[in-house]
Amino acid sequence: MHTAATTIIKIAKNAMRQPSVGATTIAKHICKMPANMESNDTGRRKPNPRKPRRHEMPMTKEKRREYERIRNQRRYQERKAAGVCRKCGRDLDPKSQALCTHHRQLDNARSITEFYRKKDMGLCVTTGCVSIATHGIYCERHREKTRIATQARYKERLRLGVCVDCGKNELGRHRDDSKRLVRCQSCHDVIMKSVHKHRERDVQD
Repeated sequence: MHTAATTIIKIAKNAMRQPSVGATTIAKHICKMPANMESNDTGRRKPNPRKPRRHEMPMTKEKRREYERIRNQRRYQERKAAGVCRKCGRDLDPKSQALCTHHRQLDNARSITEFYRKKDMGLCVTTGCVSIATHGIYCERHREKTRIATQARYKERLRLGVCVDCGKNELGRHRDDSKRLVRCQSCHDVIMKSVHKHRERDVQD
């Protein structure tokens, strides 16, 4: 069965016998075409079925995992340099330095759910820790780390003259202006309201 390429070559050979210079030149180029071209070829040779192409070779799980890790790191650094959300590339939320409003809310909800799940199971609530909570909601190691970090933050905020709880507002004063508080007026009122509520509950009991 003759293919379209074989038919074209035969026609070209017959055209070479004619005196037309243009037809002879075209026929010489056509005769150089490979004979194994099919009718639906576009000028490329048929691929060798014994040797698959590089982009068709299957990728192992380890290589794919490494490729995705490098790609995610590069994308994270690009979004960080651009000052956008690290997960989706949208504008940052005013209350966050790395996430947009949507992903910040999802992250907060996930953290709260994980906190109470580990608390109900009696585990340390610190992220990534699976130890038993022996001191309240923390294990021994993270209880000590939390205590040191809290003391350092307290001293630093007190040195800067801001509220030791929220770190945003200026320090408040007592009503008689006798001494300066270590918290802002808003945080101080919240604590005093909680104290009065506990006292009333103890009196009723």
